[in-house]
Amino acid sequence: MKKISKIISTTCLERIKSSLRLIKVKAFGYVVLSILSMMLSLCLTNPICYASETFGLSENSEITKNEYWDIKFFKAWRTESGNYQYGLFIDLDDNWKTYWKHPGNSGFKPEFQILKSKNLAKLEVLWPAPNIFYENETEVYAFKSKLILPILIHPQEINNPTAFELKINLGFCKDICVPKSFHLKSENAQNASNFQNNEIRESIKKVPINLNASTKYVSCAVIKEGKKLILISKLDEKFFTNEKKIKDAIFYYEDGSIWFNEKMHHLDEKTQLFSATLHHVNNQNILLDRSKIELTLLTQNGGFILSGCPY
Repeated sequence: MKKISKIISTTCLERIKSSLRLIKVKAFGYVVLSILSMMLSLCLTNPICYASETFGLSENSEITKNEYWDIKFFKAWRTESGNYQYGLFIDLDDNWKTYWKHPGNSGFKPEFQILKSKNLAKLEVLWPAPNIFYENETEVYAFKSKLILPILIHPQEINNPTAFELKINLGFCKDICVPKSFHLKSENAQNASNFQNNEIRESIKKVPINLNASTKYVSCAVIKEGKKLILISKLDEKFFTNEKKIKDAIFYYEDGSIWFNEKMHHLDEKTQLFSATLHHVNNQNILLDRSKIELTLLTQNGGFILSGCPY
């Protein structure tokens, strides 16, 4: 990278010099040239300067690597219903992390954009349950070391071939946060090995299971304490036992207009509660729509998602 940076730097500086000669800039031109030279040299040797640029795209664009992360895109198997299973493999260097679909009150929200497609009805990203970390006493939801992200492709017509081109924006954080864009083409995806297929299957097992709000496994109440509005979620102790025992919870509001903090976990022999304080992003009065509350309940090996929080 340093050799490439040096070559780019030399080439760019020669072009700048030529331009300055053509417009006959003398004293002022040399000052500008010196400043540009210094800035260009710094940026090409400092990753912070190009943190927002697309990095590491090659001809097949399905293997992207730098010193902090390694990304590969694989085509796995076809499901019984005719969908196609892919897997995005992200390996992270020590203490680097990348964020879950809802990163928390800080962090970089991942984005998936379909640029081109053929015979594609829907692209479904299957997010496994995240880990919870703390940044300046703020909860964030992310993955360290490794993330295997299953991506399920639903074709419009089962018997016809499907193709797509995908742009993914991800954030990587350690002491600094680095946003990156990656371009993936289905036609360039490598075929997954048996071992990689098994890794994708294990990741799918960790995807939280959707609970129907009408099942009453979770009930919610909203109370007011002074100026605070608090959401309390009570869990059914008969359902959430053994391997389904809940170790933590993540609160999210669908349109992002409400955020949560001061989360508390209350547990005794008969009752398990999670509570959190609600805040409007613009400090306005809160008109709570329970159907927009998403509650993710984390277990040891996955969890549950409840869309809407009933009484």
